[in-house]
Amino acid sequence: MNIFNELKKYILPYYPIFEYKGQEIYNAIFENWGATAAPNYYMFSDRLRDISSIVRAKAFKTRYEKHGEHKPDFREIIEDLCDNNVELADEIFEILNTAVSIDTSIRNFRSRNKFYDGKVGISVENINKLVSGPVYYGQSYDDFITSSINFKSEELNNIFFNEVILSFEDPIYFTSGSFERLEVKDESLAYLNKMIIFKSNAIDMVKLPTGAYMLCVDVYKRFKDGDLIKTDSSWIFSQNYSSFSAVIIN
Repeated sequence: MNIFNELKKYILPYYPIFEYKGQEIYNAIFENWGATAAPNYYMFSDRLRDISSIVRAKAFKTRYEKHGEHKPDFREIIEDLCDNNVELADEIFEILNTAVSIDTSIRNFRSRNKFYDGKVGISVENINKLVSGPVYYGQSYDDFITSSINFKSEELNNIFFNEVILSFEDPIYFTSGSFERLEVKDESLAYLNKMIIFKSNAIDMVKLPTGAYMLCVDVYKRFKDGDLIKTDSSWIFSQNYSSFSAVIIN
């Protein structure tokens, strides 16, 4: 018996969106499509960035949730964000797969050519492929935003879209040294148990007694929207190179 095959069921899923950067892609879209988006020259770049950030938030949530032996794949987490709108999920999946593939190629090129600091060309064909579907058409983009950021409170939706989403623009790494696992104990745990949880498709948030909000993952999906947290086990994921953090509630 190969013990590693038995351990596979316990390995957390890893999604390609975690390492996606996209800045050179956003720049290329701006250069080729910016003039057509007046008065907002960054419209298409910003929309692709929004979509990528939301899917990354969902991937982070999915990574730490318990799913038994079935771990949702990249397509499944996008379908959930699209509220099972198959056509929209197809568009999001195709665009993100293309973006991730281009971004991976750029990173691989730079790793092989460490002294090259110039611009890496992206074909017009690939740029046009990215600027389609939900990125180009306002209704598809709006539908995705509405189905993925769906807190019951419009105030929370606005907070997430205008502030929290920024936390997911950068890659998230899970290798040793890239993040800290901070156990929530004693007074901190008692403080957590005074917080209220709010749910959305993308990721959940808890409201602190001070009125501030923090990202969270309800690992066992025990709580409903608006519930008071009640747990005796929790920890905080804290990224070392950025301000991103989230409380993981067991």
